This record gives sequence, structure tokens and C-alpha cells, in this order.
Amino acid sequence: MKNQSIAERLKYQRKIKGLSQEELSLRTNVTVRTIQRIESAEVNPHLNTIKLLAAALDIEVNDLLPLNDPKEETIKKKWLLLMHATPLLGLVIPLCNVLVPLFLWIHKREDNPVYDEHGIKIINFQISILIYALLSFVALITVEGFGFFIFILTTPLCIAIVIFNVIYVLKKDKCYYPLSIPFLNFKKNTASKAIVLILLTAFVTSCNTKSTDTIERLDGSTISKDSVTYKIDHITKEAHVTGMAVAIFNNKQPVYKHVTGYKDASKKLILTDSTNIYGASLSKAVFAVLTLKMVEDGIIDLDTPLETYLPKKIYEYEPQTKWHDNYNDLRSDSLYHKITARMCLAHTTGFANWIL
Repeated sequence: MKNQSIAERLKYQRKIKGLSQEELSLRTNVTVRTIQRIESAEVNPHLNTIKLLAAALDIEVNDLLPLNDPKEETIKKKWLLLMHATPLLGLVIPLCNVLVPLFLWIHKREDNPVYDEHGIKIINFQISILIYALLSFVALITVEGFGFFIFILTTPLCIAIVIFNVIYVLKKDKCYYPLSIPFLNFKKNTASKAIVLILLTAFVTSCNTKSTDTIERLDGSTISKDSVTYKIDHITKEAHVTGMAVAIFNNKQPVYKHVTGYKDASKKLILTDSTNIYGASLSKAVFAVLTLKMVEDGIIDLDTPLETYLPKKIYEYEPQTKWHDNYNDLRSDSLYHKITARMCLAHTTGFANWIL
């Protein structure tokens, strides 16, 4: 039945073009005898033969050989499913969301126009997503607040569109990829263009990755993360530091962290980035920054006595701990009311250690 369909279609298309079997043979490498056997349904022609005949008749392969066989339809669905689903590999392996569909498209695009059409749409969408992801990262570090939502929504949106198309192609043999930039169109010899686009995208991505390997100093200059790590390891080793955890922020965003040494040297327990570390005097620097921020906002003044900010004397407050916030001994102190924020920050209050 299938051979008869091919025979009828070839004969019909040849006559529409006004060609004899001999003339069609001259336009291709297919012999007259082969054309005769195809049109008489004596043979099941090879796909390459059908492609040659379709090209000579200036028609699509589907006009001669539609995929109407149930087995071929099943195979077609499997290939389409593979093409649409493999971009999800990009979640674990960088660039696989483009590279794998690209290889599948190059391999199958000549077999059927459906593969060519779907493959181009997938590749266009996935390249577009890479560009959008890069732009969302730029938005994350440049647009405060709103940029964060753009960044976290890009990946879920891409996954949702891919899953939708996996289901859509199984039911309708169609696909829909919004937001795609048409890098490739439905013409022949676009594989080389696709490869160039992939290489360009990979280059841009690598350039972006390279820029995140540096840390910006306060004076605007930059230093590589490897240099910072080397310096930290060298200093801690020279100073015999048991363990240390370092974090660096640029524009309120964490750009570097490094943990080295032990949390318990005697037991050889390694210090990790999830180890709870007693802050101790490290909190002084944080407290100083918060205080100066309050000064900038006009909430307090560095040289105004601190007792003026309290509704009652500090020694009249009930202690919440056994010792740390008990100020009863200040009842007989005639100078404490002169203490200012500047004196506290400069450690010139005259109080004994731990009282503040």
C-alpha cells in the first residue's frame, strides 16, 4: 500500500511538471528503469532516491513520502520528544540545552521537514534563553530589588515552556516557543550559522564568567579570587591560624568566600562554611557601621550624651542577664551621663571590659 502511494504521488508530480521519465532521469542520478519501477510500485525506494526526485521536481520530500505509517509515526514522535526534552540537560551541564538539540537537528533535519522546523525553533529558543539569562544576571547586580525577581524567574519560565512543548508535541506534533529570537530560519545550509552562534554564545558566556572571577576593591581596582585565596592561605599559615572563614561582598552581593583550617585542631575536625563560629569582637565592626549609618540618617549624634536618648536612667532598667546588662553600679557615678556614641566607638568610656 505504501509503495502504491509513492508510485501514485511520483507519477502525479512528474506529470504536473510536464516531465517524461527520461527528462526526470536527466535531472537526477536516478536511472529511467528505477523511476519506472517506482511508478509501477515494484520497489520501495531508498530515502536518498526520494530526496533526489523531490529536488528535481522542486517539491518537498513529504509530497512524495508522507509519514503515514504507524511505525514511522511512532519513530517520528520519539525523535521529536528527544529534541524537545534534551534541553533540560542544560540544568546540570552548561550549554547542553543548545548543543544536544543542535546535534540532533543536524543529524535529522534532512530526513524530514518536521525535524528541521522543530529543531530550528528549539535552537532559536534555547540560544535566546542563554542571552536572557545573561541579561537577567546583569539585572541582578545592577537593578536593586526588581533585578532579583527577573533573575530567579528566568530558569523556571524556560523549564515551563520546555515541558509545555514536550506535552504539546506528543499530542499535536506542534511546538510553540515564545520570546525566541529568529537566529535561524527554515532554509538549507543553516547548520554552519548555528555552530557560529553557539560558539559566539559560549564566548560571551565565558567572558561573563571571567568577569565574576575578580573582586572589586574599595578604590575601584580589581583582584582575582585566586590571588585572594593564595594571600589568605599564606597569611594563615605564617601566623599559625587554626581556622578562618572569609566572605567578601561587592554592592551588597556575596562575591567570594573561603574557608580554611580546623574548627577543632586537636580532633582534626575540618572547618566548613556551615560551621557556627563565635563572633566575639568581630561584631564590633558591624556595630560601628550600623551606628554610623544611624548618624548619617540623623537618628543619633556622635557627640550627644547617650543618656538623653533613653526615657529613664540606664541603671533603672531591670537586668535581663546575670551580669552583662546590670548597670546598678552607675547610680553613684557622676560622669556616666557625659558619655557619647563617639566615646563608646573609640573605647574611651573608662568602663571595665564587657560592661558595654
